[in-house]
Amino acid sequence: MKWLFWLSVLFIGYTYAGYPLWLYVRSRWRALPVRSAPIVPSVSIVMAVHNEAEVLPRKLRNLSEIDYPPDRCEIIFVSDGSTDGTNQVLGEVGALPSLRSGLALMGAQFVAAPFSDETPGVATRAAPTKLRSRVLTLPQHRGKASALNCGIQEAKGSIVVFTDARQLIAPDAVRRLVANFSDRSVGCVSGELMLAEIEAPEGVKKTAALPPAVRKGSAFTARQAQEKGNNKAFRLGGLPESRRLSAQQAAEPQHAGFGGRVRFSRDASVNGVGAYWSMEKKIRQWESATGSVVGATGALYAVRRELLVPVPVGTILDDVYLPLHVIRQGKRAVFEPRARAYDNLATGAREFRRKVRTLTGNYQLLQLAPWLLTKANPVRFEFVCHKLLRLVVPFALAGILISSLFLEGEFFRVALWLQLLFYGLATLAIFRARFGIMSRLANLSLAFVLLNTAAAVAFAYFATGKKETWAQ
Repeated sequence: MKWLFWLSVLFIGYTYAGYPLWLYVRSRWRALPVRSAPIVPSVSIVMAVHNEAEVLPRKLRNLSEIDYPPDRCEIIFVSDGSTDGTNQVLGEVGALPSLRSGLALMGAQFVAAPFSDETPGVATRAAPTKLRSRVLTLPQHRGKASALNCGIQEAKGSIVVFTDARQLIAPDAVRRLVANFSDRSVGCVSGELMLAEIEAPEGVKKTAALPPAVRKGSAFTARQAQEKGNNKAFRLGGLPESRRLSAQQAAEPQHAGFGGRVRFSRDASVNGVGAYWSMEKKIRQWESATGSVVGATGALYAVRRELLVPVPVGTILDDVYLPLHVIRQGKRAVFEPRARAYDNLATGAREFRRKVRTLTGNYQLLQLAPWLLTKANPVRFEFVCHKLLRLVVPFALAGILISSLFLEGEFFRVALWLQLLFYGLATLAIFRARFGIMSRLANLSLAFVLLNTAAAVAFAYFATGKKETWAQ
């Protein structure tokens, strides 16, 4: 039993501490910086939607304020058998008052027009022109992968940007992404997902399109940040994810990406899910710093069009499948933390379903792309450590608990009680009990338990053949 205990402890320790530590050391020892430059290649933004009528007006408003030359950008919407009014919203894109007002800020409008890929230029302020968009309507629900394939086939831009309907993106996000493609070794760029509380202004429903945003470049000083306090809501753009704004961060100009507000509260920063996501982003940053990141942020990522491959029908993790194929073709997939997408803090149930789907997708990748475990995968070591080891952690946790029950000695008795205390804190966090600093530990323990419960459920889905498809 001792070997089971210590093997399980070492396995978990390496998965959550050893691998990140190795990445950190490697990033200091063998950094591979990206030679980015402000270029403006032709861009196709592809967004697949299924029954998203509730959030689409806000997303359309958000897309209308992208800071990118309209004559160098097209937007392709693919409705995957939607039945809730999504098609009607997309069919009236040019008639939405909020969309017209947003486009008026750039002197552009949505029209159905052809788009051609021209020679990329340097970044300049675009002259007023028409912003092109197309809507593809699939009569039957075929899944996100099929919808993305349709959008990719229609894309004419040299760079294809993928985004989802629920998350909002900063106005400069597309420019931030494409700047990395000035380095010819880069084939895929992932943005950063910020967890926050997205609020609509007073008197505006959350599902409605939002009013015009604040103009870019409005100064936000450190003194103003201090006066506002850490728990106030600020306009979207360039906001740090930490609880407290530094003077340097607060003094940077802010960008408004939509008429709502993003709240970075204390609860958000100490939330267990937020802590997990912060660790995940650090891992991606260190992977990118020395080579390629294993997967991208589905809410916002970009790929050179010539490197894109068809996504198999039913694929859950297109944001991992496509970047890994880019890497297989000899290009890098990098992480750009300044290209930001924003999403509401998920509730426990929604976050749990999302994790089950993601972890199930990791199992599915092994079926769709067996080469991931061969020498054909340039990031095989990173893929195993980042994506696969976490799938085994629930079994290692069970090994520690079971061996502690049967092993004799004071050390193993204390280990057993510490485990029971840890799981007890997670139970208290479910009921939102408040008891000082222990609440933070309880939130972290709950996030850890939910993550590994989701991994166990994902294994059950994989073993029984249950399929996970489209998730909002």
